[in-house]
Amino acid sequence: MDLVASLVDKSVLFRDPDEEVAHYRMLDTIREYGAARLLEEGGTARWEERQTLVGMERVREIAERWMGPDQDELVRLARRNHDNLRGVLQRTCATPDQAATGLTMVVRLEHYWVMTGRISEGVHWLTTGLRHEGADPALRARAHAVASYLSSLQADLGTAARHLDEARALGAGLDDVGVEGYLAFADAGLALFDGRPERAVETSAGWLRRAHAGCHLQIESMLLLAQGLALSALGRLDEAVEVNQRLAQRTGAVGERFLHSMALWSLSLDLRERGDLDAADAHATRALELKRPIGDEVGVALCLESLAATASVRRDPARSATLLGAAERLWRRIGVTALSAPYIAAQRELGERLARGSLRDQLFEDAYRCGQAMSTAEAVRWALTADRAVADDPLDGTRLTRREREIALLIGEGLTNQQIADRLVISVRTAQGHVEKILRKLELASRTQVATWVVSRRA
Repeated sequence: MDLVASLVDKSVLFRDPDEEVAHYRMLDTIREYGAARLLEEGGTARWEERQTLVGMERVREIAERWMGPDQDELVRLARRNHDNLRGVLQRTCATPDQAATGLTMVVRLEHYWVMTGRISEGVHWLTTGLRHEGADPALRARAHAVASYLSSLQADLGTAARHLDEARALGAGLDDVGVEGYLAFADAGLALFDGRPERAVETSAGWLRRAHAGCHLQIESMLLLAQGLALSALGRLDEAVEVNQRLAQRTGAVGERFLHSMALWSLSLDLRERGDLDAADAHATRALELKRPIGDEVGVALCLESLAATASVRRDPARSATLLGAAERLWRRIGVTALSAPYIAAQRELGERLARGSLRDQLFEDAYRCGQAMSTAEAVRWALTADRAVADDPLDGTRLTRREREIALLIGEGLTNQQIADRLVISVRTAQGHVEKILRKLELASRTQVATWVVSRRA
């Protein structure tokens, strides 16, 4: 420890200030220099082997603890070690006699690739590792099934179908209920994305009937999610609600968050269709609250889409447009189109159609761009705290921009610049700049006059 402390004092190592467990980094130039010296001395093999062993242990720990209450901690662990894991996968997936190790790690991290928006990277490692034939057929079948699922998420349905065919061929005759579960989920996922919800219901229900309840909780939960979405797509809402409630109960009982929040999100779609807008909002909001600490960016985007659709039905078009813009930014960043799956496309179409019908085009575009400009953290915070009263905008038709109208309303409520900044997730300086523009455009001299003007507009 004295050596480590000395290196920190000399700024050779840096401790990550956001981690409770000590985690150190070094400057890229120093790391590159050390790697070059190590290569010159022929000592890389020993350290590469140690890095692989550590990476395997990290991934094993994540997989074994995944279906429980520690997912936020496990996602942080994977994110913190991502560069090291990438180095291991780069080496193992490309090497014939190590490909099985790489594939095992990639498959065990299947949800991590989705949650963190690294779907393309997950597909890349699977494709690279599957080029080599040496791995166990059961492992290769699972790898092809995960590759199919990830490809479906990217709307690359041809590739998804090819991986699914390979997985079926490898899984035939294995008599492995776990492999069968992976095949069923890949099959149901592809059916959902290419518009065959009947097939998704049939496939997921078939495996759930055969498998012993609780023996494969993760696969069972994934298939319940697929089944619920498919039933919803078919308009069988009562059955969909029952399946999603079952999923929420099973995952909630063990403290799991990723699939539990997906169940709540799926329920929000069904409840809105049944006309229970308060319950739909409550479920989508709770799902968003659960997704924030685990860093599930795909899930966050889905929740924003659901909240946007419900806001439109509630005749809250400005909120809907802002949420749609925030979701669109996330879809672009992740590399998934919001229209890739019928159930996502339906949410967006509903939210956008109703919002555009209630707002002038320029107002819709202003709100949409406002959402697009938000970071993920800002979008989540805004979705959970935004004042919906802004939607019924008494300042509409004035010379103020949408953001300036929003700030003027908050001035009318008596908020200070600091409070406005906190509410809207902007800097105090930005808030002050907007206030100055409001005063200039309205030809007023003080915040009190702005507040009086707002009250008169509301009267």
